[in-house]
Amino acid sequence: MEFCKDCGKKVADGANFCPNCGAPFSSCSSDHIVRQKQMYEGKIIKCPNCGEILRAFTAICPACGFELRGTKSISSVRELASKLEAIESKREPIKSTTIFGQIYGKSITKTDEQKISLIRSFSIPNTKEDLYEFLILAESSIDFAAYDISRPQMDARVAVSDAWVAKVEQAYQKAKLTFGEGPDLETIQKIYDKTHKRITREKWKTFRVLGCFIGIMVLLWTIIIVSFSISESKAEKEEQERLEAIIKEINIALENREYKLALMNAETLEYRKYDSEQERQWNIKREYLIDKIIEAAAENGVQLEYIPESEEEN
Repeated sequence: MEFCKDCGKKVADGANFCPNCGAPFSSCSSDHIVRQKQMYEGKIIKCPNCGEILRAFTAICPACGFELRGTKSISSVRELASKLEAIESKREPIKSTTIFGQIYGKSITKTDEQKISLIRSFSIPNTKEDLYEFLILAESSIDFAAYDISRPQMDARVAVSDAWVAKVEQAYQKAKLTFGEGPDLETIQKIYDKTHKRITREKWKTFRVLGCFIGIMVLLWTIIIVSFSISESKAEKEEQERLEAIIKEINIALENREYKLALMNAETLEYRKYDSEQERQWNIKREYLIDKIIEAAAENGVQLEYIPESEEEN
């Protein structure tokens, strides 16, 4: 039993034409017939170029370097995309009438379940080109915005995207087994890393926004507190300068023996800010200066009348 070079169907010994496609069989070379037989012998996979028996997931023949092209797998990726489009086209539009649904998305429907089932049951292709095409399809189908952690994980978009993410993981692990470390794996690695980075970025986007808001608030409060401290420091300095100026006026009045003027200025020596310790110290200093003025006046024969605040209140 031999095989047709055009369609791969079995041809009876001695036949001149393929019973399936009608191709003339006499033109097939013996070398081509052997190769076709190797490709269609049960489940044993052999290199179509040299006949080397290949392991599963092999993309390049280790004996002759022939690269296996998976036209069947490529068509299966495109077939997957077509089936998903057909399923989506039959989705019945559902308008969410509740505020909860409008904010948090819609629950999983039968259409979503069909898509998830189809995606999860899809067989990962073997060759480099097929894996590229599948990973590109998977990445473009993931709804990364649905992974914002501020949204509940009940959203149908997350469920479908999770199915794609799981297949991306499978494709990546299969690529590692198929290609090993090398340039063929690098491109697949980039797609894999990019997918997971985008998911992580979306998951933490809410925290970044919240962190920026908190940071801005902390900065504003810091500016307010610093500004208030600077303002208070300036006001405290001005208050100290005002009180020191009164003391100078008192000393000048004493030198000129203007005891009544000195006493009047001493009575105004009152701290007007909010530091209780400073207020206590200035009260002591005021009483000391008043006593000093009265004593100096008495020594020079001048009697001054002074009633302490406590006696005035009584």
